[in-house]
Amino acid sequence: TAFANGEPSPHVITGRATDNQRIAMVFSGQGTQRHGMGQQLYHTYPAYADAFDAACAAIDPHLPHPLHDIVFGTNNTDPNLINQTQYAQPALFALHTALYRLWETWGIHPTTLTGHSIGEISAAHIAGILTLNDAATLITTRARLMQNLPTGGTMTAINTTENDIQPLLQNHHNVAIAAINNPTSLVISGDHHTIHTITEHAKQNGHRTTPLNVSHAFHSPLMEPMLDEFRTTLEQLTYHPPTTPLISTLTGQPITPTTMATPDYWIQHARNTVRFADAITTLTHQNHTTYLEIGPNTALTPHLPPNTHPTLHHKHPETHTITTTLAHLTTQGTNPNWTTYYQHTHPHTTPLPTYPFQHHPYW
Repeated sequence: TAFANGEPSPHVITGRATDNQRIAMVFSGQGTQRHGMGQQLYHTYPAYADAFDAACAAIDPHLPHPLHDIVFGTNNTDPNLINQTQYAQPALFALHTALYRLWETWGIHPTTLTGHSIGEISAAHIAGILTLNDAATLITTRARLMQNLPTGGTMTAINTTENDIQPLLQNHHNVAIAAINNPTSLVISGDHHTIHTITEHAKQNGHRTTPLNVSHAFHSPLMEPMLDEFRTTLEQLTYHPPTTPLISTLTGQPITPTTMATPDYWIQHARNTVRFADAITTLTHQNHTTYLEIGPNTALTPHLPPNTHPTLHHKHPETHTITTTLAHLTTQGTNPNWTTYYQHTHPHTTPLPTYPFQHHPYW
């Protein structure tokens, strides 16, 4: 009724279809994980459950506890374990992979991929650069080595620019810019005392600061003690040319067939700045019409262009969020595979008349 009357309604999705819809899938990074993420999808869509189980099967040999228990809290598993780095990173990878496979079965295919920090490992797997087993080896090794590093590092988000923060970082060898999420929002990482000093200076100059709840100083010099052992694992993996275009958040630029095919790339990826803002700028210049955040919440959405849709939202039912986004994609010109979407509902078809009704009243 609202639609017929031209009135807005939360139950009606409208949009304008475009002839050339270009979808960018953006995979979230560590810190977005939450206990129970994906559980409603797991029990609703077999395609999601199958992909999640396959990822767990590849990951579990590398973990002290089964990932399924960590994410869903089965077998009386401590719900806080998912926030430990050794579990958070592989858990997000499994969720990312399962979400992508679900979209894939519905006929939703990205034009381009990118990912924030560990989200880029998920994107590299989806793009065909790393097999499931190799990606599982990479991400669990990375997570374990980071978990085992000495504590004492910290990270803080600051509303400022890269140029403005650089003078404050000079002469400090143990801090760095961990991520640039948009032109005026970044994260610094490093030694706790130094980060506190820099943060206080930023506050006095009117910048808003937010300490992050993390166990270590990721993407900073404090990661360097793990890099040699990490390289040993990276040298044992097999890398393949990508089958889907991918924007690197290490460089902010499109990758070549060999960009991510070396241990050096993934070493720098763990140690250096996440240039997320540059990657999104590149996607925008490539005229992407739609952005999908692939992750358990909407952490990246504030840093993405207006036409961004979440796959999951931590405050809303998971099936409602993902189907609402599917509706948005449909109104904007995407043609989903409705056969696979309705596969689990056992639809029936109703034959239509083969000729127009004859309007001759019986009377």
